[in-house]
Amino acid sequence: MQVGLDGQPRQTNFQVGWTAGAGLEWAFADNWTAKIEYLFVDLGTAPCNHGYSCGYDAPSAVAPLPGPVSANDVVKLNENLIRFGVNFKFVH
Repeated sequence: MQVGLDGQPRQTNFQVGWTAGAGLEWAFADNWTAKIEYLFVDLGTAPCNHGYSCGYDAPSAVAPLPGPVSANDVVKLNENLIRFGVNFKFVH
């Protein structure tokens, strides 16, 4: 098991998924453009059996629940990304 500088365990397994997105680019001057892009990345789910827990086993703070609260069994691996950019186009 790898551990990062913050002391937390690191996941290093290969995961396959998909990405979908859209973007716009606008020319606002002769050689300049600005762009915005949205991406959704989905790498599915992964079981929490890589040598670390996906949650915490802690005593329940709610009175009706006896015993500890269990950790999650799986973790969802997805992300929403928004990117902005400015481009300069060099001319010969």
